[in-house]
Formats: sequence, structure tokens, C-alpha cells
Amino acid sequence: MGLFCPEPVADRFCFIFGNKAAVFDYNLYRTALYLYPSRIPYLPINNNLADRYALLPSLSWCVLLGWIITALWYKRLTASRFSENFPQLIAMALLFLILASYSYMTYRQTFVWKNSVTLWEHTLRKYPNSNSANVNMAAILIDVGQYEAAKQLCYMAILEKPYDYIAISNMALAQMGLKDYKNAIHNFNVALYLNPDLINARIGLASCYLKTGEANQAYKFFRKITDSGDYRKAGFSGLLYSRQALAAWKIGKKG
Repeated sequence: MGLFCPEPVADRFCFIFGNKAAVFDYNLYRTALYLYPSRIPYLPINNNLADRYALLPSLSWCVLLGWIITALWYKRLTASRFSENFPQLIAMALLFLILASYSYMTYRQTFVWKNSVTLWEHTLRKYPNSNSANVNMAAILIDVGQYEAAKQLCYMAILEKPYDYIAISNMALAQMGLKDYKNAIHNFNVALYLNPDLINARIGLASCYLKTGEANQAYKFFRKITDSGDYRKAGFSGLLYSRQALAAWKIGKKG
């Protein structure tokens, strides 16, 4: 970005162009075009780099545009039927068209970035086989109790990436919500085989054992989690201790 250009680099540009004003304008255009879409005050974008995956391509594109606009701005026609300032008019028109198009695209994209649901729904419409989109949308559906739909998305995610322990764990969570405890226990174990520290899978597995009446197994897993202290990272203290207490009560354990 031009405004963060190191001084030696800026001096080198001045030497090449022989015009400090041109270098300043070049950097100004480059920076303004790069940041403009996310700096419109009436659009709900809180992050200057909202779409971080476009960071480097956008920067290269803006460097090229800055160079073109600056070259046109300082170009003077000598032998032509057009005015000598005609290139300036082209530069201004080009800048206006770019800002207008960026504004429209940003306005349209704010409906996609409205919340996590609209973001992942939009992604799935464009890339239905995307592993990350299926996994994240499944997690959202699990939170709102749409277990069957979440299960289908997890299935698609696992087809795309068979060893994705998050997708497998989410599949197990969806199956647990559907009261399919046998398959949920199997998938929790698979997820934990791939990543033994997956706290959601560890709590889910213990909860499945509790639901199937295997209170001893459930208590053993709950106790192992509480003794390790790993649950604190995910903020599951209340849920974990209440289920551990229920498992302890069912096996007649005190204290």
C-alpha cells in the first residue's frame, strides 16, 4: 500500500519518475482504490480487509491502476486534434467508473456478509462441494436444531475431505440430535482418533454414553475431561459439571 511505502522505496520512485507529485498521486490513488470499498460510512463493514483472500490480487490490481491513472493524469498531448488535457479527462472518467463499480459490488456483497448464515449459504450456492462451507453451515444448523439438514451437509464435507475430524464430529453431533446414538458414538470415536483433543467430540461421546444408559462410561469420560481442565477453553463448565453430576448420581457415586 502506497501510504505505508518505506522511504527508500519512495525515493527510488521519485528518482525514476523525476516527479515527487506524480509519486504522491500514484500512492494516493493506489491506497484510496484499495481501501475505498470498505470505507463507505453507510455500509456495515467493520473490517478494512473484510475479504482477506482478495488482499494480494487487489493490491496488485490497484498498483496497476494507480500507475495507469497517474500516467494519464500527467500526459499532455502536443500534436493532436484533442485538447492537451484530454488524458486527464480519461483518467477522471476511469477513476469514477472504477469507484462506482466497486461501490456497487461492495453494496451487493454486504447482503452476503450480513451474517454467518447468509455467508455460508451464498458460498454453498456457488461451491456446493466446498468442505469448509458444508462444515460451517452444518455447525450453524446443529445450533438451531436442524439435525437432518446438518447431517447431509456433513456427509458432503466428508466426501470432499474424508479425514476432516471437524466434519466427522459435526456428523456425530447431528446424529446425537437425531437420537442415533450408536452411529454418533462411532463417529465421535473416529473424530477423537484423528484428533484426541477435540473437546466437542469428547463431551459428545460422554453425553451419548449417558443417553444410552452407560453411566459408568459416561462418568469416566466426564471425569477425565474435568480433571484435565481442557473444557475451560471452550466454556463448557456448567454443561459439563451438570452432566457429570447426573452420571455420578446414576451410578450412585458420591462426592
